Amino acid sequence: MLEIKITAVSESIKISSDYYITPELITEIGTYILKFISENQKQGIITVGTFGGNNTPAFSMQMNCDKCGHILLDITMELNDNARPKHQCSFYIKTEPGLFEKFARSLNDLICAPLDTQITF
Repeated sequence: MLEIKITAVSESIKISSDYYITPELITEIGTYILKFISENQKQGIITVGTFGGNNTPAFSMQMNCDKCGHILLDITMELNDNARPKHQCSFYIKTEPGLFEKFARSLNDLICAPLDTQITF
């Protein structure tokens, strides 16, 4: 199990939260994103954890492709702020397929990376 910090930044918000994730799930997420891009899928979703659970916070990213080929990410993150129920933050990030693909390919680097390794897109 790995502890990772996800920091998401959009035009109007910056949010960070810690998540626990297996190396296998990191690989699965990267593979899912690459398949989404290569098969020109219109919609997809990735969820880590269980929303409303009593343990670690959850994270979801719904992916939608527009007519011009841009990818709109609808992200929902639970905050690890000890509130019951956990507070959530939802926002959008618009990206290009090439940047999203580069991000997906770099996910496997996290598995054997030294502490404080960062990947961005």
